[in-house]
Amino acid sequence: MDLLKKFGERKHKFRDPIYGFIELNDSELKIIDTPIFQRLRRVHQLALTKYVYPSAEHSRFTHSMGVLQVATEIFLNIYRHSDHGLLSKEAGDPIGDIAKKLQILRFATLLHDIGHLPFSHAAEKLILQQKASHEQLGQHIIKHYPPIKEAIEERGIDTKIVAMLLDDKPLAEYFILKNIVSGQLDADRADYLLRDSYTCGVKYGEYDYKRYIQSFFLKENKNGQPQLCIEEKNIYLVEAFLMARYHYNLQVPYHRTRSGYDIALKKYIEHLKGENRFPEFVIFDENNNINSLDFEQFELFDDYSIFEMIKTDYKSDGNIWAKMLMRQEHLLPVFDHIKTIGGDNFLPYKSILRDLKDNGLKEEHDFFRFEKTLTVSKLLQKRDDEGDDKFPLGLIINDRPEPGNIMDYSNILSQLGKPIEIFRIYALKEHKETALELSKKAFTFFSELNDA
Repeated sequence: MDLLKKFGERKHKFRDPIYGFIELNDSELKIIDTPIFQRLRRVHQLALTKYVYPSAEHSRFTHSMGVLQVATEIFLNIYRHSDHGLLSKEAGDPIGDIAKKLQILRFATLLHDIGHLPFSHAAEKLILQQKASHEQLGQHIIKHYPPIKEAIEERGIDTKIVAMLLDDKPLAEYFILKNIVSGQLDADRADYLLRDSYTCGVKYGEYDYKRYIQSFFLKENKNGQPQLCIEEKNIYLVEAFLMARYHYNLQVPYHRTRSGYDIALKKYIEHLKGENRFPEFVIFDENNNINSLDFEQFELFDDYSIFEMIKTDYKSDGNIWAKMLMRQEHLLPVFDHIKTIGGDNFLPYKSILRDLKDNGLKEEHDFFRFEKTLTVSKLLQKRDDEGDDKFPLGLIINDRPEPGNIMDYSNILSQLGKPIEIFRIYALKEHKETALELSKKAFTFFSELNDA
């Protein structure tokens, strides 16, 4: 294929349990061999989910390589099935321009998680005090970390363009690439659903990968912009993909036991922050923009860094949160309700919280609440008035010339568009009996009230 010849030889092969082989060129290998990328081997993809599913020990490193592979396969299939003019703005060398876009996409997907902190999402907001996200750290690294910057620039690519694909508002020319990196049916989700399910030993995130990567193509919408689309016959694929994500979310990252360990991790990080034990690796300006990043410190800041502190506190002062994170103790779930389509147990939830306090128990000391609202996909939310080019996926119905709204043609997706609300209460072991008794009392009261 002319595109691959322009793209360059990928002579470095890595075995992968999901895709068989992942191939890299020299520049991509240089990135992987940098200390800051090797650090991702020591950042678990699923944080403390390994305490629920023991084999979930995989890292952001393997996930990042997987996302590169998925994005490449999506792009190549779009190239095969779309008008090349929608992929290229270059009149003189369109294949060369498309090959350059593929390389930009591969760099962006390989580096999309480069800014993740220890324990990934579970600790990010606390450590950074909500001043920045891992995407913003990643953009700074791409533009300023010399070994990565040099590897990108040797391919004739501006690091600002690669970093832009980690942002929410890329230039219109790169809108399709952005959707592949982080849209609603993107390469990131596609990889972690398969990889996390595989390592956890569950089926919740599985879907038809081969058909998935072959389903996308480009079509010009009424605004004259290329839009990512699928054909009507593939609507079932989208339904299956999002159903897989729906079940995966509830059974893997938001599993009841995992949520309890997330609370313990949060409390322990608050303890570390109070003692100023985190390295000052990032400096913000007065507007909370990243001013500088200490790359040498960041290269060594990983899950193991925090676990060394956990082990120290576990041995020295018997810190309850360190004990939990060493898996010698755990919070006890005394209320667990997931509100999906219909039904509501919010009144018992509020009643139990009130009764716990009335019995002298202190929130964030004796008992803890976990509340989360999940949306399966923004794809399922109603479009705004910004125009079709803002909508990430069109649906081609019966060869109509313009993309339609996928939500108009699927009852399943319209139901999945409703948010999922999770309400949980956890208690320390010494308050187990009191908390369970109050929970049982509340449920009995409201059940009798409903039956009356």
